[in-house]
Amino acid sequence: MTVADVLRDRGLETGRRFGREHRTVCPVHGGNNDTSFAYADSVWRCHSCRRGGGVVQLIAALDGVDEQTARKTLSGRRRRTLRERSALRRGVRQRRAAAAKERAERARDQRSFDDGVRRLDDTLDDIELIERIWQRDPDERCAETRRAVGLLGDLYLRRDAVEFEVFGGRW
Repeated sequence: MTVADVLRDRGLETGRRFGREHRTVCPVHGGNNDTSFAYADSVWRCHSCRRGGGVVQLIAALDGVDEQTARKTLSGRRRRTLRERSALRRGVRQRRAAAAKERAERARDQRSFDDGVRRLDDTLDDIELIERIWQRDPDERCAETRRAVGLLGDLYLRRDAVEFEVFGGRW
């Protein structure tokens, strides 16, 4: 945890950046000089009230408690943060898994639909072929024509079944 995290958690102004450090109004004593409080990462110093230190000392100064209590506050905050982070990660993992499952189901449905359409196309090609044979020999003298006419009824039924399966009963 950095000084900026402590300031943000308490709703205080984080200030402007000056080189490697940030400057703002001192949150410890108040004041009106917006460059008196300087901090970088986990170290701070107020040039007006001549106080400074690390994150623990800042929490102690802001809360008006001793450093031991500030350490407990900080360690509790860290524990909460880790719990919150792990909960967020768990949620992200669950959302990603659900999205992957949904994509897999969509892909499976699409493959099933494509297979059905392919079967329907094959069936329609077979029907077209047999109808051409029928047109060549409408009297059914040829054995091939008799076989074709026998298959035609089965193909019409298969076509209807495949269309029903592929399009879900919507004609």
